[in-house]
Amino acid sequence: HKGSGLLYLPDPGLTVSVGEVDETAAKDSAAFLVDLFADFPFDGCTRAENLDNPGASMTNFIGLLLTPFVAPIIDDVVPAHLLTKPAPGTGASLLAEACQLVIDGKTDLRPPLSRNEDERRKALFTAVQTQKNFLVYDNVAGEMDSATVASFLTSREWTDRVLGRTGERTVRNSSTTVWTGINPGFSPELQRRISLIKLDAKMANPGERDPSTFKVQGDFKTYIRQHRGEIIAACVTLVQFWMNRGRKNATGRPLASFERRHWT
Repeated sequence: HKGSGLLYLPDPGLTVSVGEVDETAAKDSAAFLVDLFADFPFDGCTRAENLDNPGASMTNFIGLLLTPFVAPIIDDVVPAHLLTKPAPGTGASLLAEACQLVIDGKTDLRPPLSRNEDERRKALFTAVQTQKNFLVYDNVAGEMDSATVASFLTSREWTDRVLGRTGERTVRNSSTTVWTGINPGFSPELQRRISLIKLDAKMANPGERDPSTFKVQGDFKTYIRQHRGEIIAACVTLVQFWMNRGRKNATGRPLASFERRHWT
């Protein structure tokens, strides 16, 4: 594509088919995505509750999934997303991996950032050079209060010294940062830069939930891989419908430092 400079090289076997985009197609696509992820206990809700009235956390998750598709339109930084849970086995890491599988066809979970600010800066500079859609830091624990991370989340470009050299390099910050963890804490400065996705199975051992009640039987990641084209088509349909409707702005007050995401 000459205008954007993008080269499209789909994985072998990936087929994305988008038909006529109208209101019916958009509603069907939204319902398809909600149905696919409704077994995850967003805000402590059951599958039936998620299907009947998707809440804030499920809406934020769908927003996370759509972010790479609209990132070139926003052309600016976007908030980090926190998938938080009260107990292991709730599905936060699996949800993050699902996003990566849909967009990139593979997963790449990173360990938590160091508590040393210099090490954090080096790690973020190295990560942002990969130009990945998602930078997923898994199993974040404790409290995080970091001027480096706060600056990173609101900087369109990130500059640091290249290891082994005397010069600096500036890289476009086009990735969406995602954290998962068991009720991690964040400073007020970081909280205002986070889109919250809460999961709560309301049981001591979420891994003991009966899998026979789930929509997807068997390995969820395998299912995502097998139906990746359909999921991408649903995302593209929703974005195209939004564009056809004149890219209607969000309502309410924009999140500070992320105004372009709100008004685009």
